[in-house]
Amino acid sequence: MKFIFGKRKSILLTAAVFFGGLFVLTLAFDLIIMPTIVNHGNELTMPDISGIDKKVAAKKLENMKLRFQITTEEFHSFYPKGYVIGQVPAAGAKVKAGATVRVTISKGAPSAAVPHLKGISLREARLMIENAGLTLGEIVWFEDVSLPDGVVIESNPPAGTQLRQNTEVQLVVNRLGEIATVNVPALVGLDYAEAKAIIERSGLMLGEVKYKRDDRILPESVLSQSIAPGTAVTRWTKIDLVISRSE
Repeated sequence: MKFIFGKRKSILLTAAVFFGGLFVLTLAFDLIIMPTIVNHGNELTMPDISGIDKKVAAKKLENMKLRFQITTEEFHSFYPKGYVIGQVPAAGAKVKAGATVRVTISKGAPSAAVPHLKGISLREARLMIENAGLTLGEIVWFEDVSLPDGVVIESNPPAGTQLRQNTEVQLVVNRLGEIATVNVPALVGLDYAEAKAIIERSGLMLGEVKYKRDDRILPESVLSQSIAPGTAVTRWTKIDLVISRSE
């Protein structure tokens, strides 16, 4: 009897271990393995939506069961207003269906308004144009004896026009025939800011500025000028400079 009872006990223990192990395996399969298989099937590769219109991008993501969310808008010199310029997650990333894709949208190129320049000096006009984020373009000379020499008669485009930043603004400037020439000042060796101020005070204009490495001279110093000092030139002539740099 003791032998039979012990045998029965051994069988029951073995059965309990077997079914217990089977239960654990089934539970692991349901809770770990199956969700992994199912979720793997729902994994998507994030597409590249940069450089396309936001409506097209939103529709593309919608078709893939992804959500489109605009988080920021920034100025961009290349992409037009309303185009996607950034995305999170990045293109190629693995995402789940229903995931949210956060995007940055272009506000278009930054713009600047042409300031009111009529009646002011050429020097003041140049400063106002640069402060507005624009660039001084061609200067057309015109003689009007009713106006002082060197004042702006008109600008092209006219005041108030919205332009892309760094766009050139053409000026029509008064130059009276009786105005004599001016002598070019000596600028080599001067600090760039000082040379620039002297050019403007002399009735001349700063032309092209180039930089050249020269470790022997302090950075931002004038290395050369396009017209020799003492040369008599017409007022508002452009003087090109070469400026030193250390790197």
